[in-house]
Amino acid sequence: MHIGHFASLSWEPGGVANYIRRVAEAQRQRGHHVWILDDHPPADPRLARGDEFFVTNRADLVFRAEQLELDLIHGHTTLGDEADLPLAWVRTIHGHQPYCPATTKFLERRGRPCERSFHLASCTWGHLVDHCGSARPTRISSDFRALEKDRRALEQVPLIAVSGFIGQQLLAGGFRSDRIATVLNPCPDLPSLPEQQLDPAGNFVFLGRLTKAKGILWLLDAFARVRQTAVLEVLGDGPCGAAARDLAKRLGLENRVRFHGWLEGVQLTEILARASAVIVPSLWHDPCPLSALDAAARGRAVIATRVGGLPETALPGRNAILVEPGDTRGLADAIDTLAGDPDLARRLGRGGRELALGPWRLDAHLDRLEILYRQAMADKRGRYVARPGPV
Repeated sequence: MHIGHFASLSWEPGGVANYIRRVAEAQRQRGHHVWILDDHPPADPRLARGDEFFVTNRADLVFRAEQLELDLIHGHTTLGDEADLPLAWVRTIHGHQPYCPATTKFLERRGRPCERSFHLASCTWGHLVDHCGSARPTRISSDFRALEKDRRALEQVPLIAVSGFIGQQLLAGGFRSDRIATVLNPCPDLPSLPEQQLDPAGNFVFLGRLTKAKGILWLLDAFARVRQTAVLEVLGDGPCGAAARDLAKRLGLENRVRFHGWLEGVQLTEILARASAVIVPSLWHDPCPLSALDAAARGRAVIATRVGGLPETALPGRNAILVEPGDTRGLADAIDTLAGDPDLARRLGRGGRELALGPWRLDAHLDRLEILYRQAMADKRGRYVARPGPV
């Protein structure tokens, strides 16, 4: 099969870009021909990859698709008129763009997830009062136009929700159930792991973008209240990077928090091997963060918040401890629990590894994608009218 992944910023570290690269490489290993079509070239040409093409508009995308003889495009962002393209298209919904004008479902001023359904009045109020988006009238109008564009584009193509939470949000937003398939993000495909001895000091890892919504500032506040001897390794960077470093200093955490920036390969493996747990302190409705899945694949326990799709990959008592978003004492207590109980951390880590080798494995994810691809291709050719249901 000749597959094109259409995305934005696929060359950036973390998040959706990691998913696209992970799936594209695994599909190649299965014998498929796979390319990445991106609508944003990197500012630094050295970040460009040999499997990427940069497209600027619909005509450019169609030209590349014909040149590469693509059978199907797997979209991860909006083109705007997917249904009118002369080839099959499926779209993975990685975030809240189809039903949230601000795209985040996060109330910036309150520091908590948004529980509202989309409505013109309530979402305008959210922009102006809760700062879930810009309060500037021109930006509010732009956000609403972008939402409408995304909705129109998605009404005629099969949708893949990365979690049951996203699937339910799509249904509540008026999308047809026979157009939605829920396929959880996969764990990375890692070799067998030796039994790791946890660092007796109790190391913990934050892995992801440093933003307020991802909870890095809240995590630092909670970490200052941890009673056990523990170290926090922060892997990643982002808009809150400088604020996080400043806060760590103000809280007196210079010797207990280490900021590494983005790491991969051997460095990432070594730090995760010493961890008692990976902490995912999201304050927004995180759809299905890869950090929890990466922890499971490496046999590490997870401490996470009960938001978005996280409870679907951070299972209490199986591989994780869950806390409520914003419960600072509860987050500190969860860290204290695993820092003081290495046996529990090991048990939860083994539970995650079992899930990574079972229902969350990468091969199972690829199998489901291929079913949806073939349904979309047959539907485009008009051979039958069946739509993809839940997988």
